Amino acid sequence: MEKDLNHYFTSSESSDQSTQEGIDEESLRKLWRYWRERAMSFLVRREHSEVELRQKMQQRECPSWLLEEIIAWLYEKRYLSLERFAYSYAKNRADLGYGPIRVRHELSGMHQISSQNIDAAFKEINWFEARKTAERKIRQTDPFKFRAALYRRGFSGDDYENDEIDDL
Repeated sequence: MEKDLNHYFTSSESSDQSTQEGIDEESLRKLWRYWRERAMSFLVRREHSEVELRQKMQQRECPSWLLEEIIAWLYEKRYLSLERFAYSYAKNRADLGYGPIRVRHELSGMHQISSQNIDAAFKEINWFEARKTAERKIRQTDPFKFRAALYRRGFSGDDYENDEIDDL
């Protein structure tokens, strides 16, 4: 473990930053350990996207030069994984009755997940079950309002074009 940390503390970028801020090596190690553990505590609770993790760490005033090192370390150790996050997020949203259009938009927009990771995650999601959950939650008898509600939840027109609305 100590050997792994030396890589991060001997890089010229972190050394330059630490000397600029007047931090000795022991203080730097303590700072590293503290912020690394904060980042890992977020990831223990649930998967996070890099964007989410950065926001949470910046809100807690993690130094930006240290945040870059921590993010790189988390990727290297595979504690931070965009593939796992994309699947976890998509599965959770599908279980709540949201459709593939909305979930794809949220993943690509808010979380900046690549379309490759999104496509891989979507292969394992049962969107038919997600639609059934949405239908159960909507409970609308008016066909136009029903279609509008499904559309807002992220289901396209061809998802429900041929279905019977009387099944509600």
